[in-house]
Amino acid sequence: MKKEYEMTEADFEQIKEACKPVLMIALQCGTPSSPQENANRAWKVLGERMGFDDMTVEPSSKGARFFTADEMVRAADRRINQNETDLHNERENDEDRKDCKSKSP
Repeated sequence: MKKEYEMTEADFEQIKEACKPVLMIALQCGTPSSPQENANRAWKVLGERMGFDDMTVEPSSKGARFFTADEMVRAADRRINQNETDLHNERENDEDRKDCKSKSP
């Protein structure tokens, strides 16, 4: 589910800085990261800190520091939800089996 977030001014400056072109210096260190790669990395860090999925970010009409994104579901919460689903399905299967037994002659 999408949730609206507001980043701090410092966060906004980091995102803007990450989007700037990187000077290409001819060193033996290899090719520097592109502005897109840097921006993606900055959004990922921000998402981990603020608890959203960085791949679902969309702009908000409220201004440059506002955006919407899906809340990040922690692995532990995902396991709990899956266990609850599994338990619910087991109960339904047990009830179905009981119904079949009671209907058979």
